[in-house]
Amino acid sequence: MKTLVVGDVQGCADELEDLLAAVGFSSGEDHLVSVGDLINRGPKSLAVLQLVRRVGGDLVLGNHELHLLEVAAGLRQPVHDTFGDVLATPELPELLDWLVNRPEPLMLIRDWVVVHAGLPPRFVLPDEARTANEAVRARWQSAEPLAQRVAAIVADPTVRFLTRVRYCNALGETPPDEDEPDPAGYEPWFEYRQPGPRIAFGHWARLNPMRARRPDLRFLDTGCVYGGRLTGWLVEEDRLISVPARRAYWPPAV
Repeated sequence: MKTLVVGDVQGCADELEDLLAAVGFSSGEDHLVSVGDLINRGPKSLAVLQLVRRVGGDLVLGNHELHLLEVAAGLRQPVHDTFGDVLATPELPELLDWLVNRPEPLMLIRDWVVVHAGLPPRFVLPDEARTANEAVRARWQSAEPLAQRVAAIVADPTVRFLTRVRYCNALGETPPDEDEPDPAGYEPWFEYRQPGPRIAFGHWARLNPMRARRPDLRFLDTGCVYGGRLTGWLVEEDRLISVPARRAYWPPAV
């Protein structure tokens, strides 16, 4: 069995098909895992979700999945989003439940870790990961209306950190502007982590891969939706493999 952990797909269904073909992925035998942000900005968000579901894939929530939840719950309005195909499908309630109602919605913990964005400096594995996962599932499974459940999940500071962090300080505080490059007084989140289990993450297309060149990091967001590449990590071989984007679907990350 192969385990393929794939970086931010963001609606690039054709490139995901290309990557699966490149690794000789066998549905029913191999295991596909996503670091989140399967959807949005690219042209085929629904097709991506359907493909990952069809092959029995796993995922952790990214900030774009959380944004989809907010829009579906009426908490935000879509502006430049490209997941209208997901919102329009009769499968929407089932797909939303599939995204969230899983044993490890925020982090997958094996002898390696999958998280969308990053980990707080003193976040203890696996205990705090288990607590965070259980809190999200409990909130999702509550009897509250959808809008209340989603609002509580999105507002949780741990959820926000795990799905949005790029820079932080030694206390785990993030800069006021999360999109500012190299903010004064902050470092990439992984600079404050002691070496440990291998961590696969995405979310940061403009990060220089050399900056995350550590034995315990597997950085997988290589900007496919911006015309870059779609990258996956073959866990058992500890090998990165990527395929080129067929075209740029969104203006480059800055």
